[in-house]
Order: sequence, then C-alpha cells, then structure tokens
Amino acid sequence: GRLEPDVSPWMQTNFGRTNVMIWNVGIGVELGHGVRAAEVAKGWAPTGVSKSRQAAFYLDVGRALSTEAKHRSTGLAAVLQAEQLAPQKIRNNPFAREIVSSALRKARKAAGGRDLQGLAHRMGLA
Repeated sequence: GRLEPDVSPWMQTNFGRTNVMIWNVGIGVELGHGVRAAEVAKGWAPTGVSKSRQAAFYLDVGRALSTEAKHRSTGLAAVLQAEQLAPQKIRNNPFAREIVSSALRKARKAAGGRDLQGLAHRMGLA
C-alpha cells in the first residue's frame, strides 16, 4: 500500500500494487483457499501490467472459482478471459486444461455450451 500507483511497472519487472494483488490471488489458490482466493480481487481488474500477467490473474481466479460447483461457470468465464488475453499461455496450461476437461466431463455433450466447446476444441481436448 505504500507503493506509488501503478503508472508503469518499476524497471519492467511488473512490480507494484497490481502485481501484488495478482500474487495474492495466485498464492491463495496454491494454498487451497478456493473461492476465498478469488474474493480477494472481487470487482477488481488488473491494469498497468502485461497481458501475460493479466491472463495469469484471470486463470488463477478461474482456478479458485472452479473448486465449487456453484461457481464453475464463472470460473470458466475467467479462463476464457485469460485465453483472450494470452492464448499462447492458456491453451497448453495444465491447470486451464484440467478446468476445461472437468467441465466437459460434467456437462452433457450437447449441453456443454458454445464457449466451453470452442475452448476445448482450441485446446485439442474436444
């Protein structure tokens, strides 16, 4: 909180308030906090950092939300947002692939939804 606002990342390291928030979510996911990890950043969007870091944030939010059935569709939407930002980082990411594979297994084949089917196809899972 004592850092200046993120106008530009310090020496291109992406260090600043935004990146600290991204790490808060990522560490919460790794510690197994599930949906609580995503609640840290509720209503917040990363700006001022690279698209790769933004995608990492949305993937971690997706991972966190995908731990509970009632939040899985929101979690999948976060993974889709991550894919739009950095498809090269998301389509082969094992965590993203597991979220999509799990959603495909749980959804009826025809009822999986256009977005889910499209993402699974782009990942080579369909």
